[in-house]
Parts: sequence; C-alpha cells; structure tokens
Amino acid sequence: MIRTSAHPGSPHRSAAASQRSQSPLHLIRASLRSPRVRLAAQVALLILCLLPIGRQAAQDWPAVSLLARQVKASALLASVGALILGSLFLPTAMAAFTRSAPRRINYRASALAYFGSQPMKYLPGSFWILPGRVMLLQGLGHEASLASAALLFEMTTQTFSAALVGVGLLEWGDFTSVWYRGVAWLILAGSSAVSLLLVIAPALARRQLVRPTPIGRALAQVAEIPLPTRLANLLLATLLYAVMWLLMGVSFYALVVAADPRLDVALLPVAIAIFALAWLAGFLTPISPGGIGVRESAIVLLLTPFVGGPQAVAVALLSRMLALAVELAFCAGAWLPWRKSFHTLHQPARQP
Repeated sequence: MIRTSAHPGSPHRSAAASQRSQSPLHLIRASLRSPRVRLAAQVALLILCLLPIGRQAAQDWPAVSLLARQVKASALLASVGALILGSLFLPTAMAAFTRSAPRRINYRASALAYFGSQPMKYLPGSFWILPGRVMLLQGLGHEASLASAALLFEMTTQTFSAALVGVGLLEWGDFTSVWYRGVAWLILAGSSAVSLLLVIAPALARRQLVRPTPIGRALAQVAEIPLPTRLANLLLATLLYAVMWLLMGVSFYALVVAADPRLDVALLPVAIAIFALAWLAGFLTPISPGGIGVRESAIVLLLTPFVGGPQAVAVALLSRMLALAVELAFCAGAWLPWRKSFHTLHQPARQP
C-alpha cells in the first residue's frame, strides 16, 4: 500500500507565505487605526473644508477688512440679540419629543445638556457632541436610551425644519438657480421621511434603522405614546424650530446690513433662506467639525450674487465669530447649574 504524505513543514511554509503576503495589508490597517494617522486625516479634511473660504478671503482681503472696520455697531448688536433669542429654541426638540413619555426630559435639562456640549462639535470628527450630550443628560438622571432617541429626533427635526424654511423662502425669493431648489427639496424629502418614520412608526424604525438596543428600547417607550400625541410633538418641535430659523435668519440679515446699511429690506427672506441652507450644508458634512469652512463657503456662494464677493466673505466670517462667541457664552452659563444639579442628584442621602 502506497502512502502519500506532504512534505514535512509544507503547511508551515504556506502559512508563513500567507502571512508574508498579508503583512502589508495588516500594516496598512494598523496604521489607519493609529490615533496619529486619524488625527492627521481629520486635520487634512478640515484644511480641505477651509480652503475655498480661505482662498476667497485672501483674494478679497483688502475689501473684506475695510468692510469689517465699517460694520455698524447698532446692527451688530441687533444681530447678537436675535442670535441669542434664536439659540433659546435649540433645546426645545428634546422636551417636545419626550412630552407624555414615561420619563420626560424637560427644557432645563435639555438646555443644560445642549449648551454644555456645544463646544464638543469643534473637536476632530465633530461627533463628540452626540455622546457628550447623552452623558450630560445621564448625569442629570435620564436614561441613555431615551436621551439617544430624543437626540436622534432633534437632529432630524432640525434638518427637516431648516429645509422646510429654506424651500419655502426659495420659492418665494429671487433665487434663479435651479440646483439650489433641487438640493433643498431633496433634503426636505429625506428629512421629512425620517422624521415621520420615527414618529408614526417607531417600531418599524427600531427594526430597520436603529437595531442597537439603547435607541431601540427608547423607541419602544416612545411607541407607547398615542399616535396623535406623537404627531402633535412633531408639529410642536417643527414650529418652534421654524421660529428659531427665522430669528437666526434675522440675525444673519442684520450682519449683512451691518456691512452695508443701504440694502433693501426685501433681502430679508433671501438672507433667512441662505442661512438655513448654509447651516444644512455644514450640518450634513460630518468631516467638518461644527461645519467650519463648509458653512462659510455656502454663505459666500449663495450671498455673492446679491451683495458681491467681499461683503459675502465678511458676513460669513462675522457670522462664524458671533456664533462661536454666543455658543461659548451659553456653554459657560450652562456648566455651573449643570454641576450643581449633578451634585445635588448624586449626593448620598443623609441617614436619620
């Protein structure tokens, strides 16, 4: 009987050859997982986002700096005031979403978590604000699952309301470009579909969209709320956010007027639509922390036909600086009461 056998060591040699052939791929994967490589990639993407507005600002800098020095203080103060009023509406979606839920997130808790986590969106990756908001709400005694579901509702409602306001004013205003309308209508259709799916059929959303357990459990809790109440919550949040976009658009228009007081008030609906669409552009670009660069480039692109390139650049830069200043002020104002509420909630009860 003839016995055949492989050469001794041949499996080891084939395994070694396989390891050698895969080693470059493993090295590439390992390098991509490196924090330094990821940070370098995020910095490169941020530079890429800043490139258009940076190039435009450098090209028109003499005119931009002249306009910035001539900004009217009264219009600037009006812009800050409208921006502050509009910012007060930002935390309303969570409170509206959890209305009639087993454990409601009230406006105060939502505001402390929202404003306390705002600067996190400027960290590389721009997603730190999401777990940061949930952790702050957990510190105030709210379940992570409900906070995650409310946060998802907040993001979709913000997108839906911004697209709704932008589309409405686009159809009303003097926008001649067809692709503006096409992109805005597409965003409106997608965000409205997601919002309605979360509200009308949370059980279907739980199976199809958010299979992980924390959000799934929260949507199961929300499904216990009667459908008319859920629809009323969506309508309430959308109306509140529509008021917010109008106020923030007025703030943006005041900046435009601050750089050129001769502008007609007929530009007001155009300015509101431009602000809403520019915010959408930054929000839907996750590679840019806080929409930096993308929002400013969108403002310049949309506003230039109405006021000219240098003024559009000046308004875009002023808008970012004012927004950052207001966000930091709200954050500083939120941290002290949040820490006080956190310590009060977690303080051990005294024994009688």
